[in-house]
Amino acid sequence: MYPIQFQGQTFTAQGKVVPPEGDKCGICGSVLPEPEPEGIITGFAMAKNAVTGENEKICYDCATKMEVENMDYFGQAFLYYDEKTQAITNFIGRVVGGGSRIVRKWQDSFGGERWAIRFWHHGEVWSGTYYKSAGDYIRCKRTKLKGLYS
Repeated sequence: MYPIQFQGQTFTAQGKVVPPEGDKCGICGSVLPEPEPEGIITGFAMAKNAVTGENEKICYDCATKMEVENMDYFGQAFLYYDEKTQAITNFIGRVVGGGSRIVRKWQDSFGGERWAIRFWHHGEVWSGTYYKSAGDYIRCKRTKLKGLYS
């Protein structure tokens, strides 16, 4: 008689919900969401397993945690800038830096617009170049500055 299927969930005799079978995060083991059928969002990121060398799917929470750890360790990152909220985000759109300040704006020799931006991340000042006309990304690195206005 058990397990019972009801409204897309599986229940055991004790009333516990059985997690659906499917892809799981290679780091935390959480079930990954199904990809959107009409979009480009997959619901997961890919990371290379340090032990096996194989690429594996990981959840967005683990991807963000890994990216922040890499920022802290290596002191550089490839991030994105949201002009509306002035937030510094990763590729998923999760905020990893705040308190951004535009230091200066200029145009490159091809007519593209670039901005020098500083922001806070874990109590340290980071500086980067925002390539506004080429994909809204920032190449950034940790600085030795003590404040955004230094």
